[in-house]
Amino acid sequence: MASTTAPGRKPHIHAHADSSKYEYSSSGTRQEGDISIWIGTWNLGAADPFSDSRGLMDDADTSRMVRHLVPVGYDLYVLGVQEGVNENVYFAIQAYLNRNPQLLRYQRKELRNDKVVLPNKQAPTDAVFDAVRGRGDGAFMGTKFTGMAVFCGDHVAADVQVLRAGLHKFNIASGSKGGVAVALKIKHSTLCLINCHLDARNDTYRRDQIRLLNTNLGKVMGHPYFDLTQQFHHVVWMGDLNYRIVKMDATEVCRLLTEDRIEELHDRGDGLLNDRKQGIFEGFKEPDKFHNFYPTYKKFPLRGHVDMDDPRWPERVYRVLYKEPFYKGGQVKKRVPGWCDRILVYSTPMRNSDLVAEKVPCPFIQGRWVDNYQSINDGVGMDVSDHSPVTCTMLLKFVRPAMTNIPGGLAPDGLGAYTDLRPSVRLQGPSYAGGPHGPVTTVLTLFNMVWAYFFPETPVTFVCADDSRNLSTCSFFVVLHEGMCCMNCAR
Repeated sequence: MASTTAPGRKPHIHAHADSSKYEYSSSGTRQEGDISIWIGTWNLGAADPFSDSRGLMDDADTSRMVRHLVPVGYDLYVLGVQEGVNENVYFAIQAYLNRNPQLLRYQRKELRNDKVVLPNKQAPTDAVFDAVRGRGDGAFMGTKFTGMAVFCGDHVAADVQVLRAGLHKFNIASGSKGGVAVALKIKHSTLCLINCHLDARNDTYRRDQIRLLNTNLGKVMGHPYFDLTQQFHHVVWMGDLNYRIVKMDATEVCRLLTEDRIEELHDRGDGLLNDRKQGIFEGFKEPDKFHNFYPTYKKFPLRGHVDMDDPRWPERVYRVLYKEPFYKGGQVKKRVPGWCDRILVYSTPMRNSDLVAEKVPCPFIQGRWVDNYQSINDGVGMDVSDHSPVTCTMLLKFVRPAMTNIPGGLAPDGLGAYTDLRPSVRLQGPSYAGGPHGPVTTVLTLFNMVWAYFFPETPVTFVCADDSRNLSTCSFFVVLHEGMCCMNCAR
């Protein structure tokens, strides 16, 4: 595909959506009533940019670093960390957010299970599930972790509730690799966020880990018969997914970077595109990458500022020859750069909100707006590891009415908006009895969402459950019959 970028400018990289017929809303600009969310993922490489020999740096020093990573003015901030050694990065971000000129205040959410929403879960409600811990490279005396922190502005705190949190560690030998998840209820929508660190061993092993996380975190976060994508309105999956550039060696990768042929490099070699052909991350979408979203790994730690106008800049950034630690054999190996660090989004078609990437003005092409999805390539403290942090700002838009507010004349539209017609999903789930309309087969079992039973030849029964997801305490049934909408109390 020919680049439309002006000569001498870095081309925009186009993400490749899957074949799903369900598309994002076209509006990515902020409007009244939206919840704005900043999402970031950062592999710290067992380093801590926010401390020195004296301990945690002062506010001025940390602010100089955090401002390269975190913009102010969003409602929610979510940071996923891989290979962290302490929580200084969380402390620094919260302190920075609370020094904003608008005098907004932000609190860190505790990632624990809600005692009211899920009283029957085996996991104790006082346990915090925010990190997978283990030993590994750079952490033999202590441990490192894959973790997540959520910061919520006081101005939206009444609309944001932590429903559930959970984690999955692959095995002892995997160190801190695994996944952490939190489910949030935001107004009348649900959002599940996953941060993970996957293994780079081989493609098959990594694909198995992705499937394992989707299944096992689905059990931990909700219903044992459903994976994550079948239990929430929206799912954001971030982390070090360890995707490398395939079918090219490091020399060719650096050559294409030098020649500004980044779109070609992405389309030919991105490992995630290759995995999509195998059905991995089915239904997920990746926002369009920003103009300078270069491969995020493997870079020289503490590389400092690099002049991107220097034609040899890739040689100064990417560490393509790497000597293994002695306990791994001590051999010199080649490392092919890759887009390891990613943020992916899934939205079920059965929803009453849209989660879209925020649009921002393109700094290189006047009048063009692009998704605010980028890697942080430069800035004080941003070079602490062999990965670049990756961020995306998103907007949660409440565009569809709640099921209880659908007028009778709009029932067919409501049916189209809330029913998942995919054959692979339609008949999944257990059957429940006890309602006035007989058994109901669940398509999705959700927090505060819709349960549906659908056959084209028969009337459709929508079941709107309470947060315990117990049909016997269901608030009401919404029954659609040939354009009619009626309410029947189940109690």
